[in-house]
Amino acid sequence: MRVNFPILKISDDNWNEMDIDGIPFLFQKFYFSKDKELFKKLYLNKDFVDKNGAVFKITGLSDLSFWFYGLLSLLPMIPKSEFIFINTGKRIEIDELKLFLTNKIKNLPDYGFNQKWIFEIEKCKTIEEVLNIEV
Repeated sequence: MRVNFPILKISDDNWNEMDIDGIPFLFQKFYFSKDKELFKKLYLNKDFVDKNGAVFKITGLSDLSFWFYGLLSLLPMIPKSEFIFINTGKRIEIDELKLFLTNKIKNLPDYGFNQKWIFEIEKCKTIEEVLNIEV
């Protein structure tokens, strides 16, 4: 089974402590940093739910070995490696995900969009809709 993006980290991290690289949503399978410690802190052995409700764990990184990537990897915003996912065999239902996400949002500092975000989540009928909300 493949990961269907976007995905959301559902491991119990404190979202208030995340820096810009630690955004809990991933929209593709590539890791853009060379910082292995950051990877370990934010992604290694963390659970993510995909748009179909399947739960995956990131177990490592796979280097992009194409000569093309080797040349371009010196540039910013070029993928440095690819996440390695395993399917945990678990699933999350829409109501469980809504509750999880709503609780996380309530604990974030309110920059004026938290209530709107929660309102939009409550209207969603699928996990894919939840993961694609624009606030």
